[in-house]
Amino acid sequence: MGSRSIYYNIDVDGTMEVPIIIGNESELREVFINIKNNAMDAMESDGRLSFLAWQNKGNIFISISDTIEGMSDNVKKMAFEPFYTTILTKGSGLGLSMSYGIMKRHSGSIEVQSEKGEGTTFTLRLPIAVSPAQQTESPVKDQKIRAKSLNVLVMDDMEDIRSMMEIFFVDNGHKAKSVDSGERAIEALKSETFDLVLCDIVMPGMSGYEVVELLNRMEEKPKICMMTGWNEKIKEKEENEPKINFIIKKPFEFSDLVKHINDLEI
Repeated sequence: MGSRSIYYNIDVDGTMEVPIIIGNESELREVFINIKNNAMDAMESDGRLSFLAWQNKGNIFISISDTIEGMSDNVKKMAFEPFYTTILTKGSGLGLSMSYGIMKRHSGSIEVQSEKGEGTTFTLRLPIAVSPAQQTESPVKDQKIRAKSLNVLVMDDMEDIRSMMEIFFVDNGHKAKSVDSGERAIEALKSETFDLVLCDIVMPGMSGYEVVELLNRMEEKPKICMMTGWNEKIKEKEENEPKINFIIKKPFEFSDLVKHINDLEI
């Protein structure tokens, strides 16, 4: 039995040309991807996404509206909390939380308006670059990985996290491959050499710890990052504990990841 095709309507008639803003292209793109995916996961076939763009008082505004059934007051309050999701079979619940952090870091904001039965609108605000000096100085500091042409392996069972990580590294001039299990990570490591492996702890099948143990036995061992959920604890240090280069807790900001990578001096 074949899968049912799902179709959506995209309305961009309300968009207009807006002035230049300052920011990190890959991070801001991720905000739009997160909001779009969040809506499309929740909408039925023939749902509609509408985009508006305008400027006012030194800011540009972009609104993204959908035709899902709308949010309750409680869901609206929790929308930007890490790991909160109302769609249990899809996503990690990190997308909107990461988007909130990205917008805040860009001196902007993200707000949600929704009523049950009336759909949902996310409104993004970003400051306009008003002078040539501003256009050369981004509010997002230390976003460049100093190392050139890294080959990165990302291991996480959450598709949206893998997608965000791949986009980030590729947009910054590096190669990136992602896998959804420890077993697939081991297969990739047998056929390819990586400079950096980002490894989630809790995985189906082989755990992150088991993958790190194997990484530590390699002759040409890559740098290793252990990614953890906000309520997960790394095992207490033991004499034979697998060695890792740094730990980062999800949801994390890309600027924090860049700082850790630059500290490694790969």
